[in-house]
Amino acid sequence: MSYLKQWQAAKKQFETATGKKKPSESLLGVFRKSSGLESACKTLDAALAKPTLDSTEKAMVVFMKAREDYVKQLEKADKADKGDDYRKEIAKLSEALDSILMDYSVQKQEALNNAPRPLTDILGRHAKDLCSADFLKKPGVKWFATAKEVQLSGVDGKPLPEAIACQKAFLACMKKYDTAVKGAKAACGKSFVVKAGIKEAVKQIGLITDAVSPMTDGARYHYMMWVEAQGKAFRDAGRAGDMRAFIEQGPLSAKIAAVGTLLEDEAGRLNDLEADIRDLHR
Repeated sequence: MSYLKQWQAAKKQFETATGKKKPSESLLGVFRKSSGLESACKTLDAALAKPTLDSTEKAMVVFMKAREDYVKQLEKADKADKGDDYRKEIAKLSEALDSILMDYSVQKQEALNNAPRPLTDILGRHAKDLCSADFLKKPGVKWFATAKEVQLSGVDGKPLPEAIACQKAFLACMKKYDTAVKGAKAACGKSFVVKAGIKEAVKQIGLITDAVSPMTDGARYHYMMWVEAQGKAFRDAGRAGDMRAFIEQGPLSAKIAAVGTLLEDEAGRLNDLEADIRDLHR
């Protein structure tokens, strides 16, 4: 039974019960002004027919406001009525409205779980985080991926083949990251039931993470291999003791440290995002 019909049935019961006692026209007048509730019930039914997180929540808010206003007006009119006390019947009507609200709450969650919905709707605020490419815009990331000075040896300032290879691999990871984010954006434009949507989102996070975190072929790995390449160059030159000064106090030290922090923070962000999204369906 639709919520509109449930409300109409409750209204009919109230009308039948109070009609036997002939309430005042003022009370009946308030009772008959139920168009707000009827409209709110229609909104509930419509929200369940095509459920989205936004529409189902808004429909509930509209109904709760209409219910509260209507019951208050009835109670106020009853107090002003000089005839019989209709509090019991008003209480029954209020209980019927509460029942509609409770039933809707259950059906709303079932509808949201089982009806295909845009992935952006399933993920809510997490959709923006999933599709964010802000990491690629960080100055430190751009610098490490493209700057000529990253290709040079800290020993003598000459091109270092191993450093050049690490930078090239790092840049490839950033391109992989960009491709993965575009894939996530495309996925967010599709519809899924909740369980499948969460699975798809976790898959997309995994693809983005693969460009950053794996300690065998991600950007963090190539960053560390660059540091190792610089260390080897110093050792080969018989200046192993100077490596620490180059990393911590040299002309590139601040930028090198910033890149490491950016990579660590992004890995942590993606890990937290995956955990938050998994929690959406537990």
